[in-house]
Amino acid sequence: MTRIITRAALNSAVAKWLEAGWRVGAPKRQGESLIQYDWLDSADELVVDATQRPANSIKAFFLPRTERLFAYQGQGRQVELVPTPTPTQPRVVIAAR
Repeated sequence: MTRIITRAALNSAVAKWLEAGWRVGAPKRQGESLIQYDWLDSADELVVDATQRPANSIKAFFLPRTERLFAYQGQGRQVELVPTPTPTQPRVVIAAR
């Protein structure tokens, strides 16, 4: 069974997620002609264009290039590892192919 969501309904859902504090990843226009997967600041930034694909990979949302695991504090010869808090902000990625 195929279901189709209208552009207005999609924009509404994105706006609600953003208002609720979620991070929404989706294709976003960067400059005149470049589209890349990025975090949206508003529903109006969402680009759903069947003729143009984003220049970067959706992988960046799941596998960051770098990830801070620990910090350290040192005093003299004592070193203490301090764990980095895990992000708890809900995330959703839409319009991925």
